[in-house]
Amino acid sequence: MQMLKTLMIVAGVGVVGAVAYGAYMASQHPIHDLTTDFEDPPQIIAGAAETVKRKNPARYTGGETVGGQTVRAHQESLYPEITPLILTATREAVFAAALDVVGAMDGFEVIASDADAGTIEATHTSSVFRFVDDFVVRVREDAAGSRVDLRSKSRLGRSDLGANAARIRDFQARLQAAV
Repeated sequence: MQMLKTLMIVAGVGVVGAVAYGAYMASQHPIHDLTTDFEDPPQIIAGAAETVKRKNPARYTGGETVGGQTVRAHQESLYPEITPLILTATREAVFAAALDVVGAMDGFEVIASDADAGTIEATHTSSVFRFVDDFVVRVREDAAGSRVDLRSKSRLGRSDLGANAARIRDFQARLQAAV
């Protein structure tokens, strides 16, 4: 009987600990919409038309206030490294590589691509809870070659627990290696 009580206490502490950790992580990452271009963020179009559950709107929410700061201000302070990726390759070469990279990433599904516009829209489905997030790649010509702007947005929840920033960093590293 004592062993059962001990196991129940340990399980209870584990559950409380997991909930507390989740709350802490949410407080450290209070946003769910990240972009590399604040002035002209890549748009979610195909993802907005999907009939899946979406609590967060597809439009960019950078001007909205969370905890006394705009989403943009939070992003700039939390993730200063989330910036446009400038590559010396042509727009066409970068777009083709970007399409390959998105297609090869775990949990991603390309839902639309337009080579002429230089845009790729994908969804990312998390492995455990099956949350679906939007991911947009936009490749434009730049004086150096090509500029790649990204946007990663959670469809549900106020906090992404840092997942969108990690997704953008991972994509940028893979694309740089591929070009």
